[in-house]
Amino acid sequence: MIGLDDPPADLAAITAIFTDIELHRKQVLDPMSHAPAVPLTASEVQATIDSVEAMIDALQLIPK
Repeated sequence: MIGLDDPPADLAAITAIFTDIELHRKQVLDPMSHAPAVPLTASEVQATIDSVEAMIDALQLIPK
């Protein structure tokens, strides 16, 4: 999990999370972008879920 003790590392980790989500957005979250439709594997769907959960965890650590 991302902590706030080392801001540069946190920024790098958050950037990596958003990069993962962007990859999954193109492949999994936007199936209409495929012509023809490409079947999804369970591992692709699970990787997408994991990335979104990591983003939620990271965003909850940001002070309000």
